[in-house]
Amino acid sequence: MSNTILPPFSSHSFQGLGVQADSYIYDDINRQFGVNDAEYDRWERRIKLLRPGIARIFLPVSEFNPSGDGRTYDWNTAEMRRQYRNLAVLKEAGARVNLCMGPWTNKVMLEPETEHLAVDLVEHLVRQRGCDHIAWLALFNEPDAFYTTGSDLSRQLIARGFGRSYPFSDYLKKHRRALDLTEARGLTGQVRLVVGDMAWPPAQRQEWLERLAGEFGPGEVSYSFHHYGPDEAHYDAFFTHAESLMFRPPPLAQEVRRYRETVGRDAELICWEFSQTAWGSGTFTTGVGPRGEDHAGTFSMAVGHAEKVLTMLGEGLDGMCHWCAGDMFFNSRDKLMTYGLWRYKWDAWTPRPVYFYYAALIEAFRPGSRVRRMDGLPTEVAGLGVGADDAGDRYSLVLLNHGRESVSLDLPFPGPGRRLRVSPDRLPLQPDIPSRQTSDHDRPLRDWQPLSDTDARIHLDPGELTVISPATNLRTERGLL
Repeated sequence: MSNTILPPFSSHSFQGLGVQADSYIYDDINRQFGVNDAEYDRWERRIKLLRPGIARIFLPVSEFNPSGDGRTYDWNTAEMRRQYRNLAVLKEAGARVNLCMGPWTNKVMLEPETEHLAVDLVEHLVRQRGCDHIAWLALFNEPDAFYTTGSDLSRQLIARGFGRSYPFSDYLKKHRRALDLTEARGLTGQVRLVVGDMAWPPAQRQEWLERLAGEFGPGEVSYSFHHYGPDEAHYDAFFTHAESLMFRPPPLAQEVRRYRETVGRDAELICWEFSQTAWGSGTFTTGVGPRGEDHAGTFSMAVGHAEKVLTMLGEGLDGMCHWCAGDMFFNSRDKLMTYGLWRYKWDAWTPRPVYFYYAALIEAFRPGSRVRRMDGLPTEVAGLGVGADDAGDRYSLVLLNHGRESVSLDLPFPGPGRRLRVSPDRLPLQPDIPSRQTSDHDRPLRDWQPLSDTDARIHLDPGELTVISPATNLRTERGLL
């Protein structure tokens, strides 16, 4: 089967793939559970080797304004020192950061004229702390939980216990004032204001984007949403009851394509939280698979997660941020956050299969590249082209066989080049990424295989993610893993 590379939906260069990477791993709670300095070194090494193009953090007002008076700032609290350490790690890793005031600050940010707290914070970090990698600012996390558009859908959700009745007009005014403040402080070229950041359901995400796109120009703000839906193949099983039908998502590609069409080709659109969930999922867990297994640690989750990335990028997203980097007690001693790419201390920080798939995707989709859809692929294969803007540059290919049978397909360009293969039988038996490890089988992102001029057709195993890079795109080996 022949296939071709098509033009992108977005007019922007790609911002990157990344992770939610918060500072709470350093807090006293995780310390009390035994996390030590050597393990912090391991955590930081993994972030730097992963090289996320983007990252998102929470930074609540209470960490720099402990008195709560909205005026007296303490930039040297223990919490802020942990934030500085985390921001330094992300800067060294090369990530541009979205600073979100976070769920613990939502109540404060709802108060009139509190947006100056967020702008004061960013100004301090950029001007006084050298955090010039902060590129976005979000006043709220998932504001659809308390602001209402007043629509029938919004009223139905409030009646079901999801959402509150703060007027949407207040949300718009607050963000207009934040835009004015960033301009007055000379931060407009440094930081872009994030609007949206909606959680659920898809119909409400769409409604918010329609309202926001009517209020802001494409260059004024960055549009955002979150996406934790299950694998599309399981929609029928998840949305069987009459009361759940109104929450059934459309097909994923259709859903994201409509978001892009709503905000326009020239607007920035990023999914700042995403993962792949299953039965019984919630704030702290992805849920369980059909046999009761830990979904986050399965190969099916890793493959479904990769398919979600390729599907959503193919419909015009400018970036995606996985929730979250690694397991930790997340500002709480009661609940362990288990969405991480790697497990917690008592599981030896073992990377889950999704880590290796997502690491390959982060490496393929670098910031500044252009992402292009592919036409003519078999139904069980998802694929994209990715390359730089330079005239004549040849695109790399990223292909995923999400089916249960092997697939063969033609390449749209001949070799020479190289190929990286990630699949269940190619992952290390004891996966880890200690520094300076040299064995190729323990470093799957170094397991590049040569492609010759005659390799015009390739074979994909079930569950295999392949990255094919032509010779013109080859870079010096960095030893990522």
